[in-house]
Amino acid sequence: MKVDFIIVGAQKCATTTLFDLLNSHSEFEGCYEKEPNFFSYNDWRGKVNQYHALFTEKKDVKYF
Repeated sequence: MKVDFIIVGAQKCATTTLFDLLNSHSEFEGCYEKEPNFFSYNDWRGKVNQYHALFTEKKDVKYF
C-alpha cells in the first residue's frame, strides 16, 4: 500500500483530533505509530518502502 497524503502539524494545533477523526472513517487507514518521525532523518529517501510498511491495508475497502 502506498501513502497518498500526510498530515503535517505542530504542537497544540489539533492534529491528534484530525488523525482520530480520519482514522475512525472506514475508508481511511492511519499509521499504526502516530508520530513515526520518519522524515526527521537525512537518509529517508532510500527507505520509503519502510515508511509504507508502517501502514496496514484494511480489507474490503474501496480505494480511490
